[in-house]
Amino acid sequence: MHHTILPPSARQPARPSRRGMTIPELLIVLLLVTIIVFVAYKVFFSQARMVQQSIEFMQVNDNFRKIIMFLGNDIREATRIILPTPIKHEEIGTQDTTAGVVLQLLKQEVDPRLKPTGELGQITLLREIIYELENNPNPNAKTIPRYRLIRTEFLTDHSGEKQKQRHEIVDSVREFVLFRTVRKPLKPQNVNSLGDRLLVAMPSHESGTGNSLLHLRVTLERTRQQDVGSVYQISMATSFYKRGKEVYPNP
Repeated sequence: MHHTILPPSARQPARPSRRGMTIPELLIVLLLVTIIVFVAYKVFFSQARMVQQSIEFMQVNDNFRKIIMFLGNDIREATRIILPTPIKHEEIGTQDTTAGVVLQLLKQEVDPRLKPTGELGQITLLREIIYELENNPNPNAKTIPRYRLIRTEFLTDHSGEKQKQRHEIVDSVREFVLFRTVRKPLKPQNVNSLGDRLLVAMPSHESGTGNSLLHLRVTLERTRQQDVGSVYQISMATSFYKRGKEVYPNP
């Protein structure tokens, strides 16, 4: 009986190779992982900044809408504007933002059936509305002022009962200038021919816009860099026209 002797390589199963990673391969893997992490970091924080800026713009637009809504309704329905006093067109550039009352107006509802007696006469409801800027200190940047726009309304009915309502509209005002200009009379001229006119028309930037048209220039703060105190801001300019008629006491 014959026995076949197998070589050692035939008797033992082949073992897989256990060759490890070399240092260059490890460095390449670390480099690729670093690049991927860096790109993901940049994309994440870039998207976060975009979202934050979108939220800030939405807040500023919402504050602009509040200002336009409140000021527009009050000025259009006003029967008398006390402040600001009209100025000359040449003085527009001297107007600056200061704390205090920026607008004071009256809304008067008259009932001609009433006898003109008492303090209000024939006025059934008197609304006195005051807009003012209050200092809104910021501890991170004391050198850059910021203001709150406050609306206060005083209601007085015919019986003499008074009520007060106070409302904060926005608290991020950087600039708020509200003014109206005196309207100059038109220049007369002689009529010498068919095409001549009795009065010479003048543009509004020369003649003024009158007492019933109020101009607003406002700047709102979007965000503030805490470390250096600089401010990102958005500005807006618009006008409001008073439609209410003046109410005079019955003689």
